[in-house]
Amino acid sequence: MLELKNDSLRLEILDPVNDRVRLGTRYCWGGYVWQIHDSLHGPLLSGPEYPSEPEDVFNGQGIPEVLRHSVLLSGELLTIEKGKGGLIVGVGQVDKGMEVTRPCTWKFKQSASSITFATGDAAHGWGYDLTRRLELDGRRLVSRTSIRNTGRRTLPIHWFAHPFFPLTDGTLVCQLHFPATMPENPGYTLEDGFIRFRKPFRTFEENEFVMLEIEPDRLFDTTLSHPALEAIRITGDFAPARLPIWANGNTFSIEPYVQRSLEPGEETDWSLTYEFRREIP
Repeated sequence: MLELKNDSLRLEILDPVNDRVRLGTRYCWGGYVWQIHDSLHGPLLSGPEYPSEPEDVFNGQGIPEVLRHSVLLSGELLTIEKGKGGLIVGVGQVDKGMEVTRPCTWKFKQSASSITFATGDAAHGWGYDLTRRLELDGRRLVSRTSIRNTGRRTLPIHWFAHPFFPLTDGTLVCQLHFPATMPENPGYTLEDGFIRFRKPFRTFEENEFVMLEIEPDRLFDTTLSHPALEAIRITGDFAPARLPIWANGNTFSIEPYVQRSLEPGEETDWSLTYEFRREIP
C-alpha cells in the first residue's frame, strides 16, 4: 500500500497496481483510502466485514469513492452499452459480461502532504481524463475529484463517496447541518437534525438502507460520533443530488451523490473534507 502521513494521522491508500486483489469494479481505483490510523487511537475507519479482511471486494472498507456505470435503484446504464460493454470510470473497459478487459493505467505523484492519481480512458465514444487528489493537513483530509470529457459523447457523472465509520456499541449518531427528512423505516429516526439508530445493530446481516429527502442547493455538512474521537465532521463543496445512508453491525455510511453531465471538452470538480476531531490529552 501507499502511505500519506503526518505526526497525527497515517493514511493507507491502495496502490492501483499492487493492491489489485482488493479493488474489484465497484470503487474508483485511484485515491482509495483503505484505513486511517490515529497516532493515539489506532484505526479510525471500518467496513461491512471489518475487522476481518473483506471476502467480497464489493464491500470494501475505509473511504472509497464510486463513479457509477448505472443509475442508482433504476439500473439504467450510463457508460455501458447493453450487450457490448463500455467503461467503468476509474476502473477500466469492460465487456458485455462486465469483466474488466483493459484496466485503467494510473500514474501518481506524491509530496509530503498530498498524493495525486491521474488516469484516462476511452471506449464506445465515451472518453475522460480523471484526477484524484488526497491532501492531508493536520487532522483534515481533503479528497478532490476532477474529470474532463475527452470523448465525442455526453459523459454522465454519477459519483458518490462511501465512507465507512465504526459504531459505538452497535449504534452511531449523525448530525445533519442542513434540512432533511427521512421516510419511515425500521432502522433509524431523524429528529431535530440528528440521525439515531432505533436499536443497536449487532451482525453483518442486520442492516438498513434509507434514502434521505433533502433540499436542493444546500451544501453537504455532517458530524458523526466515533468510539475513539470527539467527532468526525465531513463537509462538501457541493449540494448532494441524492443522500442514502446504510449500516450493518460493523459500520455506518452516509453517501453524498454528485450527478452532472459533461459535454465534449467540458470539465468539473468537487471535494469532500474530513476533519477527525480529538481532544489532545
